[in-house]
Amino acid sequence: MYLLAILKGIFAGFLISLPTGPAAFLTIKRTISSGFKTGMVSALGCMASDMAYGSVVIFGLSSIALFMLHWQQHIRFAGGILLLYVGITTYHSIKRQDWGKKILGNKNFGDFASAFFLTVTNPIQILTFAIVFGSVGAISGSHLMSSLFIGGLLFGALLWWIITNAFISKYARHWSEHTQTIINKIAGAVISITGVVALVSVICYFINTHWR
Repeated sequence: MYLLAILKGIFAGFLISLPTGPAAFLTIKRTISSGFKTGMVSALGCMASDMAYGSVVIFGLSSIALFMLHWQQHIRFAGGILLLYVGITTYHSIKRQDWGKKILGNKNFGDFASAFFLTVTNPIQILTFAIVFGSVGAISGSHLMSSLFIGGLLFGALLWWIITNAFISKYARHWSEHTQTIINKIAGAVISITGVVALVSVICYFINTHWR
């Protein structure tokens, strides 16, 4: 039973780490531009946010979940602004976008913190966790089982990012600067569009709730 909880966690870690969100795009972009180490530092930021959200869902931390739901529009607005800034900066960068270092004063900490905040300010993330956890039958059992599941989740996410970043960094070193510039523009456009969608959704929400 304990082994099953760990295996379910590993499987969930793989699912949640699939590169579908803006933080994942940023992590992949950094791996292409600056190599395996930089990509892994950003991946650890994503994983820290995943662990926080996973703990909220799996341990039933209702007070935190209610707080996030109550302030979800403010969180979405802040996340939209951050996404738009990161997207524009990434779009116009030639090699490595360094906004995290400029704001936070340290390269590694900036890479970690920026990926963490991009993930944690995504209000859809907690819903994603609930769906994934429910699909693998994870939201049940004792605290020990839940802890084993979270441990498996982190291991699965770490394994995914090690494999992904190693594969990308191996081949990206042979790409020309022009190719990397195109990738920067694609990643920047995707991140910017995500930010715009988040901001528009907040504006529509306030129009519907306060001006009707």
